[in-house]
Amino acid sequence: MPNPRRKYVVAIDFDGTLVTLLPTGSYPKCGKWLKNARRFLRWLGYQPSIERVLWTCRIGPALDVALDYMEKDGFGRDWWHGVNESAPSVGKWMTHCSRKIFANMYIDDRGFGSGAGAFGFNFPHVVEHIIADMESEKIPVKAVPLPWHPYNDPEEDRQ
Repeated sequence: MPNPRRKYVVAIDFDGTLVTLLPTGSYPKCGKWLKNARRFLRWLGYQPSIERVLWTCRIGPALDVALDYMEKDGFGRDWWHGVNESAPSVGKWMTHCSRKIFANMYIDDRGFGSGAGAFGFNFPHVVEHIIADMESEKIPVKAVPLPWHPYNDPEEDRQ
């Protein structure tokens, strides 16, 4: 039986994971959204059992540039459960023992075996993996109606 109070935490990197990497010297500008990245974030947003953490090396004004960029598509600071910090469900115990944030899944283009190539992540595959992991942990997954399904959005291809 699924536990509706249990949360699944997904930590997501920004540069190279959600947006393209830019040439050296372009920082703190943001690259373009990678294919299916916004659809993936929207799908996460429809899952009440998932807490979303933006996990990036950006801090200060560079972080503000990234958050402002994402805000245009509805993924600003308030959309995230944590920005470079653990999600609320983790509690204070984790913040006292480590700088590393806690997540059930870390999504980062620099991670071993990430599968991220020149065109980014296979986000539909990532969604399948998250669903399977949540089901094995008995965490509820919300069925997303077809009009809101993350891979049926004509707006996705705009930049």
